Amino acid sequence: MERNLRAIEYDANETPNPTFAGGVLWVLLFFFPVPLMLLLNWWLHRQPDLTVWLLQLLTGMDWRMGVVGVLTFSACVGLVALLLRYYSDPQLVTFLQGVTDKAGLQGLDRRITFLAPIPILPLVLLRKMGMTELALLIGVEAALRATKAFTRFPRPEVNLVPADLMAEVEPLLKLQGEVVTYAWEFQPTPFGPSQSFERQLAFNLERVQQASERPRQRQTSGDWLRFASADRQTPELIALASQLHTEIFEKQFWTPFHRFLNLLALLSTFAYDDSKPRYALETLYEKAGSENDLVIVVANLLPIFRTTMPEAVLVLSQDKTRVGLGIAGDGGFPEAWQGFNHEGRLYFFVVPEWQGNRWHWHIGNLLENWQPITVFPLAGSGS
Repeated sequence: MERNLRAIEYDANETPNPTFAGGVLWVLLFFFPVPLMLLLNWWLHRQPDLTVWLLQLLTGMDWRMGVVGVLTFSACVGLVALLLRYYSDPQLVTFLQGVTDKAGLQGLDRRITFLAPIPILPLVLLRKMGMTELALLIGVEAALRATKAFTRFPRPEVNLVPADLMAEVEPLLKLQGEVVTYAWEFQPTPFGPSQSFERQLAFNLERVQQASERPRQRQTSGDWLRFASADRQTPELIALASQLHTEIFEKQFWTPFHRFLNLLALLSTFAYDDSKPRYALETLYEKAGSENDLVIVVANLLPIFRTTMPEAVLVLSQDKTRVGLGIAGDGGFPEAWQGFNHEGRLYFFVVPEWQGNRWHWHIGNLLENWQPITVFPLAGSGS
């Protein structure tokens, strides 16, 4: 189940597909010019032989193929120009996003240029000159290359560092303090290669010491909410979120769900240690913790990321001894993957499990031994 879930690109309520419309353009360009080409070719071949002979004499070429080539090429370029002219229209963006969602074309963005010639080649082989087909192919390829300039939908720039904390965050980003190194691997697509990442973060030891002196009780809902929000304004967590956002997430053009999975992959490298309840700052500094500690880290980080991460809620087990997350998802996925509904929205249930000397994240259905659950919103996440 978890492997299949890795294929989830995004849901209908998340930021649009990072590829502009490569797959959609190929579908439109193939189904529109090909019938037009065949229709014009049929019509031109029905012209009187004398007319054909005169035009060939004047132009020195097969004018029928020339006309069809010009028209099909113009149709391709015109359609691309129309899409690029109105690509920022919200209704068109929603339409294109919905088409790519349902057709599953977002994974073809790097291969589409190589796939485009396949339907054309048989026509080229069956013709003596193949001028029409070559013109169509050139038009399709030009259209696809034109869309490379739009590798993702426009998104307003997000600054994750509050102005009043800039003076404290900047020294940490410059590694002024106790430096901790994080190294992890992440597979963005189910069948693609894994990517390796490494980042360093400086910690102020005085703040780490202050965190160790906070209350440790985790018995009531109020206790869990205190842990889940205690470090949202801590400079170290803001510096980590800012570094991940600017140096990795934005450069990779990942969707919010991809970004969330990458964050989980980072935490998967931490050691298992349930010797004490930890706050998020302590877990990140020690690179160790329990199931609950890792969830507390995510609960503190997600509101810092705001709209760049999915909307989330905090999930408390019946006996109030365990805490998990709910990530807003799409109801179109199979029921076995769906976690729970809360206030009319579907959430995937997320919780870490220590297996084989490594953390594995359960994403999907709500585990039976957790029910009934108590759900608390994470203020600021996904908004």
